[in-house]
Amino acid sequence: MNWFPSTDAFQTLLLTWLTDMNRIGLGPEDALFPDLADLQRAPEPDRPPLRPMQIARAATEAFSLASKHATEPYSPHSVRHTLAQLGDRICRNSEERKAWSLNLGHSTDENTWTYYGKVPDVRRSEIFGLLENEHPASSPEIELMLAYHEHSLILGAPEFKQAEKLVEQRRKVFRKK
Repeated sequence: MNWFPSTDAFQTLLLTWLTDMNRIGLGPEDALFPDLADLQRAPEPDRPPLRPMQIARAATEAFSLASKHATEPYSPHSVRHTLAQLGDRICRNSEERKAWSLNLGHSTDENTWTYYGKVPDVRRSEIFGLLENEHPASSPEIELMLAYHEHSLILGAPEFKQAEKLVEQRRKVFRKK
């Protein structure tokens, strides 16, 4: 099982749920959230696997009740939105974004972006302000600058010259601040 990073509280809740379900007789072949009508069959030996809950409304109502006193209502889909936004913040390259999307159950990271990649206008303005003012570096550029600072590039080589140029550009940005 691949846990999403920085989700310890959710992991604890899910593992507690799995322990409780195991305690009443459910196993790995049973649905994670079985239909309530089937739960009485959990202790029966040689029974077929329990089916998933058929009424999505039950999960929606549980989220609604849990967020009754929150500033805005939450739904089961809120979890996917939260995880997609977390992935957007911590994934550093396309391979990590692809793995994240697969873990969300999406075949492509485009699916994740299409349905969960919302950027409010206020945040979009903030991002463009950062892009204009800070000139963020790409991952390869960061690696190149790090190699420059670690003295692991050959003096005069094209990579050295490129790294030197990147480092100087970065210094200029920070001197202005």
